[in-house]
Amino acid sequence: MNHSHLPGRRLTAAVTAVLAVTAASAVTGTLLAAPAAVAAPVTTTAAAAATQATLTFPADAEVVSSGATGFLSGTPDGAGGSTLTWTKFADGSTTPVPGSYGFTTYSDTVATSEGSSSVTLRDMSAGGFPTTFELAKLGSGAAFVGSVGSTVFATLPDANGFLHLYRVVKLDGGSLHKEQISYGNQNTGYKIVGASGTKVFLLISNRNGSYVGYQRTTYDRALGGLYAYTDNVGAWDPTTTGAISTTYLAWREQHGTSTEIVVDNRTNHDPLVRVPLGNAPKVVVAGVIGDWVLYGQPGGATATAPNPLYALTARHVVTGATLRILDHLTSVAPAPDGSLLVRGGQAHWGEGLYRVADQGDGNPAVSLVAGTGQPTGVQVLGHAVPTVMDLDKDGGQVPMEWTLSRSNVTLDVTLKHTATGRTFTQRLTQPSSPARITWNGTTDGISAANGDYTWQVPPSRSTASATPRSRPAASR
Repeated sequence: MNHSHLPGRRLTAAVTAVLAVTAASAVTGTLLAAPAAVAAPVTTTAAAAATQATLTFPADAEVVSSGATGFLSGTPDGAGGSTLTWTKFADGSTTPVPGSYGFTTYSDTVATSEGSSSVTLRDMSAGGFPTTFELAKLGSGAAFVGSVGSTVFATLPDANGFLHLYRVVKLDGGSLHKEQISYGNQNTGYKIVGASGTKVFLLISNRNGSYVGYQRTTYDRALGGLYAYTDNVGAWDPTTTGAISTTYLAWREQHGTSTEIVVDNRTNHDPLVRVPLGNAPKVVVAGVIGDWVLYGQPGGATATAPNPLYALTARHVVTGATLRILDHLTSVAPAPDGSLLVRGGQAHWGEGLYRVADQGDGNPAVSLVAGTGQPTGVQVLGHAVPTVMDLDKDGGQVPMEWTLSRSNVTLDVTLKHTATGRTFTQRLTQPSSPARITWNGTTDGISAANGDYTWQVPPSRSTASATPRSRPAASR
């Protein structure tokens, strides 16, 4: 630290540039602070262990679908669609996939389209040969609902405009065969929100006059026929998400301005758990692992106000205990083995693609599959703080600035007089880039004393920061 004993109000401040400090740590001008030691990211499968050093993930990419041998991702193509890529877990090799829109299939088969009624399937574990379904050939108004593995689902309207759901198969000659799997004559919508083994989890809507109803059901791809008897649920919309495991169904319901996640035991409806979230219509149900339901609200990395829902959270269905899995998420793709691929971030490990899986005892563990090279926590990338501050020369005003890795934080900038401990603090909310303050030469409301000063810039409220977590995710 520099020292000086100068007359008048000529003050010296010892400062050292600080880099690579996460939001969970205070950024100071006299100490190069490193993150606390934590356990290495847990690898949940051998495939992940082999790929952590070789896979990278584009910073602007989102995960679309996950299979056993690889995953589908998309980056914005500038025209409202995506540039799609298949990445193998084994060696990180990538294959461009034609199409502007990709869909979750819970398998190594990818489903893509150009926004029309046609959808193309490619089994990426078997060469990626394309099979295109021209759904318009089924009849006027045919629409793609989704695909689970190689099974395609589509709707057709009847004469009254109500929708019927079909399983569609492409025959050897190229023609399409449809098998109706829905029943009732007043259905208005269907959405696939999960798949596990041969079971598909569906949400249904219907209308009878002014009454609008909502149901859930499952369909067995191995058995075929009609889907199972339906149960009533709360309102859902095209953004609603859900999940299915061997034990549970989970989905999001909206009751006016009240959002709930509902978890139901598939065998005996015990327990039937409702998790109230306030007004949170953008929350996604990411998946179910063991007795844990995982959920979170995308957008925490760019949000301008903190919200605990921005974290990917696991909640125990029986005990109600919660785990913070990731600090934020932007997209999720369930894999056929019940694990999840999540595009998100964690303050210690940074931004990237993470796998969340059962660690062997029914509890979720998280591992980094592919990083973007970007931090999740706030970093001070540089600063312009004078080493000597002459308040007489500067007219009693000393400008200072800090370049941060992101600006959606609230900062308490503190100058501290080393000898007396007196401080000057100024709060910056969503600061400009760079973050700037002008010191007026006071500490604790009185004229600043001569001597050495330090500065400190800890993010006091960040929308995406947390203590690092490892195996398993730590309980709140």
